[in-house]
Amino acid sequence: MFNLFGRKPAAPPKPAAAPQSTQSKATPPSNGFDQMEVIGRCIERFMDHNTFVGGLDAAPGFRAQIMPNGIQVASNRDKRIGVFLDKNILGISVAGVTPITLGASSTSVYFKHYHKHEPKWQVRNGPGEPQIMDVDIPFGSHNMIHIECKEQLVDTQFDGKKEPGCTLMFTVQRKAS
Repeated sequence: MFNLFGRKPAAPPKPAAAPQSTQSKATPPSNGFDQMEVIGRCIERFMDHNTFVGGLDAAPGFRAQIMPNGIQVASNRDKRIGVFLDKNILGISVAGVTPITLGASSTSVYFKHYHKHEPKWQVRNGPGEPQIMDVDIPFGSHNMIHIECKEQLVDTQFDGKKEPGCTLMFTVQRKAS
């Protein structure tokens, strides 16, 4: 507040630089906000148009392409995210993350804040197996959405080059009446 003694307050110590792995010296993985933005754009597209296709058409940094069979693929090289969009299926592959980061953090935060439903994930893997988590949640008045997050090698740019990461699959199913 007032500097009565003419001295500057001591500056807080600077944190030491964290050691970097060889993976982080390359392009860093996307962060939770990037992942939630992708999830949000695609979910909103489905809610407005009853399809995931087109969910990333205007997203900054994404290249999107419709395949001859009507499926759309989109990728962002800088964020290391690849997305597969179909009418009722959305697949998001992210390099350099775990199911806890992509599923339990980014996806859960998105659904909790924007849809007022916090997913209760179930872990379905044994010791030494890749991590798999899944959940079923209500999605609108007539749909259920099954979400599975699986640790695996991912090809985020659809160029055949795979790296460690995970895939988040959303499958929309009509509720039985």
